[in-house]
Amino acid sequence: MGEEYGENAPFLYFVSHGDEHLIESVRKGRKEEFRAFHSEGTPPDPASPKTFHNSVLHWVPKSDTAKPVLQQADVVGQNTPAQQSLLHRFYKRLIEVRKQCKLMVIAQHPDITVEHTNDLLYYRRAMKSGDLLCLMNFGESTLVLDDLPLGDKTWYQRVSSIDAEWCTVPPDEPDLLPKTLTAKTTSKVSLPSLSITLYQSDPDIGFV
Repeated sequence: MGEEYGENAPFLYFVSHGDEHLIESVRKGRKEEFRAFHSEGTPPDPASPKTFHNSVLHWVPKSDTAKPVLQQADVVGQNTPAQQSLLHRFYKRLIEVRKQCKLMVIAQHPDITVEHTNDLLYYRRAMKSGDLLCLMNFGESTLVLDDLPLGDKTWYQRVSSIDAEWCTVPPDEPDLLPKTLTAKTTSKVSLPSLSITLYQSDPDIGFV
């Protein structure tokens, strides 16, 4: 649906029925379903060609390997082509990491440790290919972590959303998160707002 590159077009509900009675029933059903939101207008007519055309995706160019020059959006709240290209490359990087870390394997409950406090969520997952430690900050301010379950392992950063490569605005502190973590050298970690960072311990040889 275009979420992998920040599609600006809405994903509206539309139909193409030949039965006029069915179409009218769908219209009534949609209005009834969203009557609590009618102060913000009625839902788009699901049988209108305009509703369909407003939902058509605008694919980002495939030649988006180079980091684009960022610009202001023509419409407030919409993503620019440059921002879409940046997000698209980030999604592709996440898919690479998923394959490299061999994430798509069955996990057992004892293999996963989760901690959740207000805006902070992190989990540690035991894996043969290298344990994973994922740190997520859903808040608007930096969080300081001083009790991460590092054990006796060395943790290597695999992907971080605050890297300059993935930021539309260069971070104030580009080296806020260390590239490696150990219990001996890392007493605390500052996790920037609205960010996610993944670490892996003792990875397989050949990880890129």
